[in-house]
Amino acid sequence: MDELRTAGLIKAIGLGVNENKVSMDALAIGDWDVYLLAGRYTLLEQKAVDKLFPACRKVGTSIISRGPFNLGVLVGRDTWNYTKFPKEIIDKVRALGVVADEFGIPLPTTALQFPLGDEIIYPVIPSPRDEGEFEQIVTWFKTPIPPEFWSVRTKVPINPL
Repeated sequence: MDELRTAGLIKAIGLGVNENKVSMDALAIGDWDVYLLAGRYTLLEQKAVDKLFPACRKVGTSIISRGPFNLGVLVGRDTWNYTKFPKEIIDKVRALGVVADEFGIPLPTTALQFPLGDEIIYPVIPSPRDEGEFEQIVTWFKTPIPPEFWSVRTKVPINPL
């Protein structure tokens, strides 16, 4: 792959994963331009910030955020990371929902826009299932979020598990 990139036949080499450890391990064995990181940098989980993001910045690897809704729990569905959500997760979702309600913004709006607050992330792939979800996501993306929301949001503990 590196030979193809060097020859200009491809522009970038990437890896799509949903685990931070796999991403860190891959950095040790390859020269990656981009990671598609699914569900690991969301309102509910930010463990990637501690090790993965600094390591990627050091070598110039950017990140595409996929799954900002943690597979549904942040848009009112009953799934989180491919399973039924544990009590700790629903408690956190409720707490985040209270903060979003105080600012008059839908929780999915904050979940969709959250990853873009870090300059290493571009773009976010929310994966709508149909045209109606696509239109709703566009609305959430266009909804302004007051900057004060983000400082209040940090009072909700992250990484509960």
